[in-house]
Amino acid sequence: MGDRLGSTSNSLSLNPVDTCNAYYSLSQDGNTTLTSPSNVIAAAAAPTTASSTTSSTLCMLIDGRPIQQRCKLLNDGLMQICRVPHARNIIEKIRFSRFLRRWEDHHLSLEHTEILSNTNEGYMDRPILYTSIEDMCPWSKTKMIDSKYRFCIRIVTNECIYFLQVGTLYLRDQWFYSLQWKRNKLKFERILRSANRPEILLKEMTHMIDFAMTIPIEDVEIHQFPLEIISEILQQQQCNLPRFVHENVIVSLAPLLEKNYPSPEICDFFSRHCRDSPRSQIVIEMFTPVVQRILKHNTDFGKYPRMRVFVQEYLHALNSQNDGLHVVQEFIKRIHGPTMICPFPRVLSNFVSVCLAAIYNFFEDRKNFRFEDKDSCRAYEEETESQLICYTTMLQTMSTFDDWRPQLGLLLQSIPFPDEALTHDHFIEIFKNVVKNLVDDPRCEVHQTVLGIREGKEGWLEMFCLGSVACDDDGEMFSLILSKLISCCCRKKRFLLSINKLLPALMLLALRENQSSLEALCAMLDLDAVENRDNKLQLISTLQSTPIGLKLYAKVCDRQIALRELQQKGGPKKLTLPSRSTDNDLAKLLSSGSFGNLECLSLAFTNVTSACAEQLIKLPALRYLNLWSTQFGDAGLELISEHLNRLQVLNLCETQVTDKGLTYLSLFSRRSLTTNNNSIIDNVIKRLSINYKKELDQLQINENVNPIERIQYLKTILQTMKLREKITQDIDETKKLSNENNHDDISQMAMDELVRLRTNLNSIDNEILDRILPEAPADNDDAELEVTAGVGGQEAMLFAKELFQMYTNYANFRKWSVEIVEYDKTDIGGLRQGKAFINGLDVFKSLKYECGVHRVQRVPQTEKSGRIHTSTVTVAVLPQPKDIKIELPAKDLLAEPIRSRGPGGQHVNKSESGCRLTHLPTGIVLERQDERFFNLNKNLAIKAMKNKLYQMQYDEQQERLFQTRKQQTGSGNRNEKIRTYNIPQNRITDERLSENVHNVNEFLDGTHRLHTIIEQLKQQDRLQRLIELTNKSSN
Repeated sequence: MGDRLGSTSNSLSLNPVDTCNAYYSLSQDGNTTLTSPSNVIAAAAAPTTASSTTSSTLCMLIDGRPIQQRCKLLNDGLMQICRVPHARNIIEKIRFSRFLRRWEDHHLSLEHTEILSNTNEGYMDRPILYTSIEDMCPWSKTKMIDSKYRFCIRIVTNECIYFLQVGTLYLRDQWFYSLQWKRNKLKFERILRSANRPEILLKEMTHMIDFAMTIPIEDVEIHQFPLEIISEILQQQQCNLPRFVHENVIVSLAPLLEKNYPSPEICDFFSRHCRDSPRSQIVIEMFTPVVQRILKHNTDFGKYPRMRVFVQEYLHALNSQNDGLHVVQEFIKRIHGPTMICPFPRVLSNFVSVCLAAIYNFFEDRKNFRFEDKDSCRAYEEETESQLICYTTMLQTMSTFDDWRPQLGLLLQSIPFPDEALTHDHFIEIFKNVVKNLVDDPRCEVHQTVLGIREGKEGWLEMFCLGSVACDDDGEMFSLILSKLISCCCRKKRFLLSINKLLPALMLLALRENQSSLEALCAMLDLDAVENRDNKLQLISTLQSTPIGLKLYAKVCDRQIALRELQQKGGPKKLTLPSRSTDNDLAKLLSSGSFGNLECLSLAFTNVTSACAEQLIKLPALRYLNLWSTQFGDAGLELISEHLNRLQVLNLCETQVTDKGLTYLSLFSRRSLTTNNNSIIDNVIKRLSINYKKELDQLQINENVNPIERIQYLKTILQTMKLREKITQDIDETKKLSNENNHDDISQMAMDELVRLRTNLNSIDNEILDRILPEAPADNDDAELEVTAGVGGQEAMLFAKELFQMYTNYANFRKWSVEIVEYDKTDIGGLRQGKAFINGLDVFKSLKYECGVHRVQRVPQTEKSGRIHTSTVTVAVLPQPKDIKIELPAKDLLAEPIRSRGPGGQHVNKSESGCRLTHLPTGIVLERQDERFFNLNKNLAIKAMKNKLYQMQYDEQQERLFQTRKQQTGSGNRNEKIRTYNIPQNRITDERLSENVHNVNEFLDGTHRLHTIIEQLKQQDRLQRLIELTNKSSN
């Protein structure tokens, strides 16, 4: 090769010197300057090695180290090509000199095994195989006649030499490193797939990983290819590789896994190493960064189960170290970090997922193993017991972090453990500490997670109840949980009714003078939360059986006597407390006489808080409650919603009630609910006012786009908002005047003025909301109601009949007209499908919230064993089809004369009497040539165009109705429900409002109860649209 052009080197090493014989270096003042190659080499003091792949592009020196610019991987592009045969003598060297070369333009593609041109002609009439390349290097010695540098890559094959030329130095290097990657990728792939000796395999793996880590290319393929090929090799030869190869492969893979997830095969390989060598130093040093990355960034172990198994085996390997439990706990603390809040939100859920899967597998493996004798069984249990202790202790460690406890409690609330775990002594002994940490947390949302995840489901309170499977301490843990709940947030009738099933255990603990059980029994008597008279008598006897219980029962009797005196018939029917009254003032007032007839209580503009709810629930006849502008909050609302069953009107304007508090409303027979939260509306209107002002300014400045209607609309809205702002200022000044003045007359005048201003404010708010919230297109239309039986057979058809009757009654309640067009009745009186046209004011606007799947749970009449069946009914509410009116303005039509075509005749093919009619908005073209004159043919074409457009609009209307019906009803499955009617529990749950309504029969009457829940859905939709409008306006 010595007689060939250029170097004869067959190495893959790169020359660090730039093609222009200069480096870019960074001077002390931060400026970039050119440096000669000798200076660079002297400054860097780093000799070039055979494995060097340092980029020659913009190589910068910082603190004596060359910093390279990385480039993207190229797969195709345009280049200039020159092909030169190998020179055998001086004549050919002169002949093939650079002054006589001819360049061709080609679009090259870097394929898997070759360099290919799209044209396959000229110099690239045949592809360049990577295996035929003997040498490849950057080449900067080519200089054209115009004295401009051209940047080339020289490729030497066994037949000839190729020069690939581009226009810039960066693009030259990008092509060069892409070629290097493709060539070496093919080489490593072939060697690794054909290697049989472990040492050769390990050596080539190491070279491949080193090459991938050092080549200056940024692309996903650079790191994914080594992982894929190594995964394939490990899957094929994992059992044949010796242990030293395992460890060396792991060490080699470590740099690749710093920014990439291990593949399933690599996870299996790592898991096997953890099982075979749990005390290896490799586990601690190499696997820890990989596991940390998985725990911090993984989203779903369900998609990657092998990754979860690897983390599980790694944690078990940590537990196998000296003082293993301490090592695991320190690992969890290190993952959480030293701050109060863990910066990685996915860590906890991933930890819990690993622990739950490990505990489940532990007990499943025990069930599947078969032992020959008791000794082998005992040895296996002792060997595997440490795994259960490890993962349970991990849960205990996680429960010690304040920021993790809320989510941990929710994850464990459903008791996600097998039954065998709940009876295992070691598991329960450790897990009690988890429950204790949850109970000791002062946040209600945390310690309430020990209750059932939903109504009817058991929670940890029931699991640790005396006599339950997890109780091994005579109810000590149960008493601890109960004491916390009763003393904090669960001294409510709903909770006490739910623990009636635990009454035998409570009475047994009360006989043993357990304080929390005694307090719970007294609370049940106070709030009348005992289900039947016999249980109540037995409860009283239990309290009277112990000295402590007797004292507590005496206090209960005193409170009951005072309550009966308060609830005696008599006293006023209406009562208004003065402004600035407090909770103590209300308590003193209600303790001074009988208020059994009190129906209307106004606490508006007082200083009462949620604590006054304890006094309000003592008023049995209360129907109207005004809490306007008080400090009443969510806790008080929850309490009165459980006890004041006769309440019909509730005013919560300007209270501290939030959306969470509104979920406590069970709605009972409440006919009016005012929840205007002026603070929310204030914020929304202020944001809209700012956005509208900016829009108005831009429209007035821009002369090219100046829509008069939009400007007038914005001016009107802003003027109304300005008036609202003035009223708000007047309210603040009046409040200030009322608070600063102690004179009764002036205070009363201020209160009257406040009432007037707030009334004006509410009317202006409604006016603004009506203006800015656009109505749905079909809100003013009449409706077509469809009720269809879904899953559940005859029981679903019976319930469909009841729902159809409910909506018919509701239409009569709203004074709408109903026309039944279809009623498919069954033999036993059910309804397969019913359709009705309903006409009236706001029909579709109200009934559109009823569309969806309605689920009913009850015992059918034909069920002999008393099992509860679940059935569904689908309800669709569609706007009634409108009459289609076709109008064809002259501006939308283009009529052109054409010559009539067809067999010859007097006018055919001779005169332009035909008409080609084009409908410009749709592009539809029709031709008519039946008549002898153009105008007659034009009239025929217009009639045909109307028929065509009518059919198009009719088809669109039918398709729109079909899609609406399909979207509303879904598949009719039980999991798609919008509302559940639980007949045994006399409860209706609306999934969209997360609220319960009791008295199912009255709800199915289709009167005020159904109307109340529809109005709530309207308010929710209105608030959501207001927030969406605000966000859209901000963007």
